[in-house]
Amino acid sequence: MLAWLDEVADALGLDRETGRAALGDVLALTSTIAHNRSRPAAPVTAFLIGLVAGREDAEASSLIAQIRQLAEQ
Repeated sequence: MLAWLDEVADALGLDRETGRAALGDVLALTSTIAHNRSRPAAPVTAFLIGLVAGREDAEASSLIAQIRQLAEQ
């Protein structure tokens, strides 16, 4: 998985550590969504968080925590 993520980061012009830093949080988020809400919604939710984080220069970890809490309700 890490090798693939490194390839993706390189292709997108991102620092490899940027993706790796959020890896645990993103995996926990998608697991929570898949088990509590909808399996197909898990990757799409992660994508939406990425969009918001990029557009608003927001802290991804706080957005992930917010949505994970919502998914656990």
